[in-house]
Amino acid sequence: MPTRGHTHHMEAIARTGPQPIAALLTVQEVARNLRVSDETVRRRIRDGSLGAVQFGSIIRVPSAELNRLLGERVDPESKEKR
Repeated sequence: MPTRGHTHHMEAIARTGPQPIAALLTVQEVARNLRVSDETVRRRIRDGSLGAVQFGSIIRVPSAELNRLLGERVDPESKEKR
């Protein structure tokens, strides 16, 4: 039997329809993609230059943030050619 909170959540989903869920990456996955250390990723999260969400002690980075950072790393000369 669903709890009251669960029922309320299911009613909200039924009203609004399913919402897209952004992929959430671990610090290690982001570091591997950027070819930097885990600590560099954590430092960027702390200084606010990389958005992340925290669930207790678990940190996850939305894939859109990784894509944004990868876009910033494009060679400036290639941007001029566009």
